[in-house]
Parts: sequence; C-alpha cells; structure tokens
Amino acid sequence: MVYYQVMKKMSNRFDLRLRMVRMAQEKGISATARYYRATRKTVYKWVRRYQQGGLRALQDRSRAPKQIPHKIPQELERKIVQLRKRYPGWGPKRLKTYFDLPCSDGAIYRVLRQNGLIRKRKKKWKKRRDLRKLKAALKPFEKLILDGKDLKDIEHYWPQMRFKRLPSYQYTARDVRTGAVYFAFSDTNDSTSATIFVRYVLEHLAACGVDLSGVTVQTDNGSDLIGSPNKKASTTSAFEAMVAFLGAGHVRIPPACPTWNSDIETFHRLCEDEFYDIENFADRQRFFDKAATYQLFFNSERNNRWKDNKTPLDLLKQLAPHIHADRVTSLRPIVLPDLIDDGYHVAASPNFLRFFA
Repeated sequence: MVYYQVMKKMSNRFDLRLRMVRMAQEKGISATARYYRATRKTVYKWVRRYQQGGLRALQDRSRAPKQIPHKIPQELERKIVQLRKRYPGWGPKRLKTYFDLPCSDGAIYRVLRQNGLIRKRKKKWKKRRDLRKLKAALKPFEKLILDGKDLKDIEHYWPQMRFKRLPSYQYTARDVRTGAVYFAFSDTNDSTSATIFVRYVLEHLAACGVDLSGVTVQTDNGSDLIGSPNKKASTTSAFEAMVAFLGAGHVRIPPACPTWNSDIETFHRLCEDEFYDIENFADRQRFFDKAATYQLFFNSERNNRWKDNKTPLDLLKQLAPHIHADRVTSLRPIVLPDLIDDGYHVAASPNFLRFFA
C-alpha cells in the first residue's frame, strides 16, 4: 500500500512519520522513499520539519488559508466573542437576531468555534460505548500500555515512604483488552529501570504462552523511555532496543496527548484510591506483600463494569484459552534495580544491550 493510502487510514500518523525520518537518517532519502512507496519530496519534507521543529513538527498542520478576503472584520469578531462570553447559552441565531450582527449565522458559528466558545460533545455514554467497541476488537495483550507514576505526591503514602524507605516510583503496564495490570517499583525514574521493567513483563508473558510478535508496547515520549528529547530520531534508546530484542513492537503517542494513555491513567487513579490512600505498611517487606496482594486482587477478583462486569482473569480464560491465565495474571511486583544482580544488565551505550547470565 502506498504512503498516502496508509496515511488516510491511520489514526496515529505521528509514529509513521517518525519511523520515516529515522530510516531516512540511517539509509538515505531514496531508500526510504522506495520502502514507503512515497516521493522523495515527501520524505524530504518530514526530515526538514523534524530538523526545524523536533517531535511536534511531525504532527498535522492546519490547512486553513492564511488570508481570507471575505472574512469579517476583527472588530466584529471581538464583539461576537464578548457577547458570547456575556451570554454563554445563546447560539449564533439568537446573537444575530438580538444584536443585529451584520454577518451570517455560519460566520458567527465559525468565530465561536475558532475561539473555543462552542464545542459539540458526545454524550458520555456514547463515547464510552464507542471506545468499548474499539477495545473489544483487540486480542489479549495485542496492545500493552506502559507508563510510570511518581508516588511522592500521595499524601497518605509520602510519610511512610520517607521514614520506612519505601519506593518512590512505580512502573505500570496494562493490557487494553482485558485490563490486566503489572507494576514494579524503583527509587529512580530512569532508562535502566524502564528497560528492566519491560523485559521483566514481556519475558513473563512469553513464558505464559503469549506470542510477543503480536504485542505492541505503547508509551509516551518520556526521557526514561525514548532517551533525550534532543537526540537524533535515528538513535534507539535502551528501552526501545529491549522491546525490539524481545520481538515486540513499540509505538509512541504524539506529544501533549495524555488521553491516549487513559487506560493506564485510570488504573493509577484506582490504585491510589484503593491502595496507597488506605493502606499502612509496617516495613518494606510488608509493603511488597500488600502490593502483590492488590495486584492479584485487581487481576483475579475485581470486576470491571465496563468489561461486562468481568475480571481480567475471566476475560483471559474466555478469549485466550491457550494462555496460562492463572499464571500470567500473578506476576509479583519487585524492586527493578535488584534484578541487575540476577543477570539483567543494560550497557552504558543506548544503542547496545548486553545480557549476562
């Protein structure tokens, strides 16, 4: 399929353009154009935009014309905005009728829309129904969202963390289809911890019968995941190299789009409400025992009303009988740096990984 046909059907165009830029920096413009079946001009365009504006430059630009001869005057636009703010419940027709505005209803609507004063929203039940249909089409572990959570801003947990030497950062992975979660802890938010965590989770899934070639890990653009934001697009971080080494795919969400990770953010909120805000920990060992118990409860006993009131374990047994469901949902939370002593080692170079048995 040629490049422009792919772009029409893709929802995350940012990631495809980033991959194109990476290939162009590594293999050249011509080879990239042949691979993506695009023109050299298209490849040049995205390489140039990335060099000038970084990651944000790979997103779609506005196609609105810079000059519109028949556009209404600025003074009239300001008046429409002021009237709308004074009467927020009045629509274009009422504003035009009562204030005798010398423009059409469509022009008033355009002014309101461009100034963020009108927005057609879906009902909440309809949005949730649409999202459930999209997620129901996925296979178990087809999309695994991974993100981190800073624990230092939780009021009930922070004093215990400080005086009992508890972890200050949590890495979490969640399967979109079933809602199954895995989390582990670290005292630092860095590439080493993130790389060890993704290996810990993916190797566990593979041992339980999950084909990693069908797994896509979705992350944001945090420096612990993709390295320095100023690095070249062709440079691979340790985290990205680990995902590729294990045979899984990796996709990054566009910058400043946190709703793309809503599944895992929802779990972080639930985890804070149901675990960190109510539990007291006698010592560090007791903390890890309770964390393991909560994760097992969430995966095996806690019903999700947005998934037909079923647990992740129930959905796994129903949708993927070839996977060891009881085993795959019981991965114990750990301290990530401790695994370095057990054979997990990430070399200093972000482009090279070494593993010592």
